[in-house]
Amino acid sequence: MNIDIPTLVMAMLSEDFIFFNEEDIAWDDEKQEHFFKGAQVNAPKAEMLDSAVRAFDFDGIAEFVFALQGILLGLEADKQLVVPRSMVAQGVRQGLPEGDLTGITLANLAACGHALKFAKQESDSYLVMYDVRLAQGIPCFFDLVARMLWDLREVEPDLSGKPFAIGFASCRNFDADQYFGDVNFPVAGAQEERCIMQVGCAPEINLDVNSSGLVEIRDSSVLDAENPDDDMANYVELFETLSAAGQSAALASDAKPSYDPAGKVAKTVCRAGAPKVASAMSLVMAEKAYHEALDAKNAAKNELKNAEKALEQREKLLPNFKAERAAYEKLKADIDEVEADANKFADEVSFYQKQIEGLTAEINRVEGELEVITQEIVQTSAFSFGKRSTLKSKQEALQGELDAAKRKRKGIEDESHESSLCLMEDRAYLRENKEKLGDMERRIARMKEEIDKSVDEAGKMRVRVDTAKAAFEQADKACEEAWERYMNAGD
Repeated sequence: MNIDIPTLVMAMLSEDFIFFNEEDIAWDDEKQEHFFKGAQVNAPKAEMLDSAVRAFDFDGIAEFVFALQGILLGLEADKQLVVPRSMVAQGVRQGLPEGDLTGITLANLAACGHALKFAKQESDSYLVMYDVRLAQGIPCFFDLVARMLWDLREVEPDLSGKPFAIGFASCRNFDADQYFGDVNFPVAGAQEERCIMQVGCAPEINLDVNSSGLVEIRDSSVLDAENPDDDMANYVELFETLSAAGQSAALASDAKPSYDPAGKVAKTVCRAGAPKVASAMSLVMAEKAYHEALDAKNAAKNELKNAEKALEQREKLLPNFKAERAAYEKLKADIDEVEADANKFADEVSFYQKQIEGLTAEINRVEGELEVITQEIVQTSAFSFGKRSTLKSKQEALQGELDAAKRKRKGIEDESHESSLCLMEDRAYLRENKEKLGDMERRIARMKEEIDKSVDEAGKMRVRVDTAKAAFEQADKACEEAWERYMNAGD
């Protein structure tokens, strides 16, 4: 599955698995940031969504939605992703919730009629498809997208801090027309269209514009998508390494025996004469046996060298095997520990969610009572001082209770956000390292097979070497005895 946490998060929004209604994303004017009041799941896609999030080790949709909000709140915390609303084109601005363009609302552009879509390409590369109105209507759009993607990759330890590439593809998405109006001219600070960005660090967002109204483009982060060598082919001319005569000579050399008995017999008979024919034949046969034994001994030496190599390989394998085994045990212990931590964080997230739900219900109750009191104050005569005073006292008490509940909920949301990020990190670690653990188990099994095989082969080779040595010694002795008989026969 060619997908990671960043593309999973953006796909959930762009493919309408999860969406936010207008009232689900609220603006805190005092803190100048957005926060969540709710989230919606697309019911027809709920079954598919459940399968997808479970593939990433989430226990279900509810847990993933809460984690998704935590990740988007992490984007919200990056103030480099903030663009003042006044700098955004009116055509784009009409599709944004109240407040400035921030991390949450930048990512939520994906939910605006597929105006922004992410796709994972090769390792560490992404394709981003965007509605042209976004690039024209948002200053530093390309840098903002690159920085948002950098922040999303920080959630996954295996991707954190590593460089990546982005390919951009522009389009005019008619589904987005229900969210955005026309953008006829680029806004001040709009960047020139890019094909490919190489991102080596979190891009700095520079909202200062030059005299032309465009943001300066840093050449170090941009690479044009040109590849002039694509249509070229490399041709290699092949030559024969041996001539026919050379091959024949090599074949003849390979076929020549180490000892020619017929030539040796002829020379021995001519030199010794008739009386020595029997002894000469005996000598020739002994020498033949000697050379055959010598060939066998040389072959045995080669086998001995192979056996020694096999034993050396075994000696090399044993420390590696032990080290691999130790690393396996350590990784397994680490995984068990992280799993325990992940379970703890999951329990914390669930606990915080219940607290938040309880506080939300309490806030809704107090807000309802406060609204009733406020209506009563409005309807009470200005001359009913006592009643109005009592009602205002209740109103102030309820307002204080409401503020306290909201502060408490915000504190719990912050703690829940931290626990959610820790849970995501632990699960990313487990997903990666459980696969590594399986690879290590398979390597250990293969190494054990190789060790057992090398021991078995070395033992068999030693037996063959000992047999060849004994045969050689016997042939050597027989040759010496035959030579003595030949010399004695000459006398």
